[in-house]
Amino acid sequence: MLAIVWFFLSVSRCEAAIFIRRFLRHPKFDTQAKRMGTVIRISMNGIYLWRQHAEMETFISWN
Repeated sequence: MLAIVWFFLSVSRCEAAIFIRRFLRHPKFDTQAKRMGTVIRISMNGIYLWRQHAEMETFISWN
């Protein structure tokens, strides 16, 4: 099994660290095991993700 996580940031450079920390503290992604096999796009609106073998992208709000 390939255990890779891809991150794409849709925020400015000066906000990147803030949103990465915010993402890593999110209860659904706070461990490496929860992030594995996922393509993740972090934006101001929330987290867009596509899990391995999923047919559609999922959106998770920051709230």
